[in-house]
Amino acid sequence: MSRIKMTATVLGALLLASATALPTMASPDDARCGASAAGAWKSTDEVRAAMEAKGYRVRRIEEEHGCYEAYAFDKDGRRYELYIHPVTLEVVRVKRKS
Repeated sequence: MSRIKMTATVLGALLLASATALPTMASPDDARCGASAAGAWKSTDEVRAAMEAKGYRVRRIEEEHGCYEAYAFDKDGRRYELYIHPVTLEVVRVKRKS
């Protein structure tokens, strides 16, 4: 095999390996809820009740990246985005909004 062909083969293999690895790499913003079966998810009413029990006033709940995302206020009126595991209802990430 010629040196050019070998280099092209190695570069192609590296490109293929990096392209297949990209979807599995976690971004810094990844809330890491993982993949859960839709039937195992708790209802939004259960999410709201769990967050209110923690002292938040929830105004909206959405699904995002395999998590519930709740837009809420704390007792002092500060705004938060809470990323909540859909099965365990564990808060996996908190973003304070200005």
